[in-house]
Amino acid sequence: MHILICDDDAAFGARMAEYVTVYFTARSVQVHTAVCTSAAEVLATPGLELYQLAFLDVDMPGANGMVLGRQLKQKCPGLMLVYVSAYLEFALEGYTVNAYRYLLKRDIARTLPKCLDDLLAALTDQRKTLTVHHNRTETEIPLDQIYYLESDLRQINVYGDIARQPICTYYGKIADLPPMLYENGFLQVSRSDVVNMKYVRSIRSYRALLKNGVELSVSRAGYAAIQNAYLEWKGQYVDESDAFAEMMLGHLVCLVQGNAFILVEWAYLGRGKLRWPVLWAELLCMGQLGLSLATGMSFFNVQSVLLNVLYLFVTAQLFGGTFADKLTACLINGTMCLLVENTVNYTYSWFTGVRTGEAWQHPGCLIALCAANLIVGAAVAHSLYSWNQKCALQPLQALVMSFFPGVAVVLNIVLMVTGTQQPATRMTMLLTFGMSVAVLVHIAIVQMFNDQVVQRQNSRYRAQLEQQRAEALLDSYTEQRRLTHEFTNHMTALTALLDHGDLKGAQAYIASVSKTVAAGTTIMDTHNPLLDSILSKKYEEAAKVGVNIYFDLCDLKRMPFDSMDMVIVLSNLLDNATRAAAQALPPEVHVRIRKTPEEYLISVRNRVQEDLLLEEGKLPGTTKKESGHGMGLANVQDVLRKYGAEYTVSCRDRWFRFTCAIPCAVHDMSTDNL
Repeated sequence: MHILICDDDAAFGARMAEYVTVYFTARSVQVHTAVCTSAAEVLATPGLELYQLAFLDVDMPGANGMVLGRQLKQKCPGLMLVYVSAYLEFALEGYTVNAYRYLLKRDIARTLPKCLDDLLAALTDQRKTLTVHHNRTETEIPLDQIYYLESDLRQINVYGDIARQPICTYYGKIADLPPMLYENGFLQVSRSDVVNMKYVRSIRSYRALLKNGVELSVSRAGYAAIQNAYLEWKGQYVDESDAFAEMMLGHLVCLVQGNAFILVEWAYLGRGKLRWPVLWAELLCMGQLGLSLATGMSFFNVQSVLLNVLYLFVTAQLFGGTFADKLTACLINGTMCLLVENTVNYTYSWFTGVRTGEAWQHPGCLIALCAANLIVGAAVAHSLYSWNQKCALQPLQALVMSFFPGVAVVLNIVLMVTGTQQPATRMTMLLTFGMSVAVLVHIAIVQMFNDQVVQRQNSRYRAQLEQQRAEALLDSYTEQRRLTHEFTNHMTALTALLDHGDLKGAQAYIASVSKTVAAGTTIMDTHNPLLDSILSKKYEEAAKVGVNIYFDLCDLKRMPFDSMDMVIVLSNLLDNATRAAAQALPPEVHVRIRKTPEEYLISVRNRVQEDLLLEEGKLPGTTKKESGHGMGLANVQDVLRKYGAEYTVSCRDRWFRFTCAIPCAVHDMSTDNL
């Protein structure tokens, strides 16, 4: 037996060599030991691949024992590592590199003999082999390399850690397998399959799930006996608490992932007609979790993937939006889930040296997956909420923006399918991690693009409003000159009547002029010159198409929000109300603004030809060529969202009503977190 000892304390290393030499010599085992004081000296040891056991110090100058252990595992995968240190805090890290044992130097005299007993038993088990005869040759296969044996007609296929790829094939029958197999942890689960219980993750629902991802059918007739035999063996050799902890962590991952899905769907789709959709989605999530617990469903297999897809589709139906929106939300969640799982899997595999297909069995990987799902889910939900609020991207733009994440998803699927049987390399780890980071950067770029689009839209619309204001002022100036000219003529006529002593004629003339002026003049008295000029212009434009607008306005001089935003709301609402009322009888529009200590209440109602079908929480979307409402109303929605305003729309009895409440203590809601 070749044993490697590495400790920067040469005296302690020599004592360890003496301990192990005496122990194995007493048991008639020939021992060769090599004592080193640094990682570089270990790696330079001749015939390194011959060593079966290594005792490594953790705290050494240069490369420490953990780094050295990973390097040795890469060169000698079958090497058994035992860490010996003066410090207990390195113990957990030691097991991340699949260390066999962690010993404290102060207890070495007490713990080393038991450790050597267990090591000798383990090494003896490793030397147990299955002898097969094929093509006049004899081959010995170590039992610890065999996952299961499968009968295929008159042949037996021997499978190892690579799924569905036999180590060897020879002529024989299951019934002729040596009893030695069953004495060393093998179990026949069906007519054609014998499994190594060491590599069985679970036997549930008439299926045996192996650690390399293979699922085998279990005989229904002997299911109870097979399961009892497996559980009995498991109780002898496996820590049940570890298995239980792994199961609970797996369900915690599912719970966190389900809540991340709900958060994204709520942010993207919003509340639909169903009351409390988040509550119903949470109940559905708990139901799915209970179902997996009751049936003993494993994680990260075909059944769990299909259940997650069904869960995504059903929960999406609880929220608002169109069918296309709901399908998009499902695709977003699926993409997010795939990227997170692959990134965590390959990163953990690279750091620990375990195969990517087995990383899910480690609690550290599951905990990291929980945290990643929570963080990424919240970030994606926030971005989607912001995009949904601004509504800047057009469908074609959104399709183009989704191209790169789609490519990343395809590459991740390829990695998942092809790279499960080997530990992640630095290249594959960086590839998966880099793709996820690139997708996040891509989202940030789309966010900036979205913001720029919104800013351009706002700038363009504000320019239009300024133009309207200038036109209104020019019209006001022109009207003032006309009135001045008419006033001069009226004064001339009154002077002539008075000069002739016609007092009654003068009084009748004054009454006639006053009536005419009152009929053609509407006084806006909001104490906000910009609003007064815009509303006056809207009144005149409505009068030209035969629509009467009735104003009931309060003092808007000291609004706690931008007056331009108020103009956006009122001018767009009046434009749409005027177009709709012009086609109805009677052609009326009523505008009312009231102020309370907490909020400004705005109400606009108008006649329509016929009642409109309205989607809850949304303004109708039409074009100028169509009757009703809709042109420019996206700008209204943007302003109301900006100030956290609540609004309702209704259409009954041929009256369209819009009502909103804008808080007085407003702030820009676009900067809030979800």
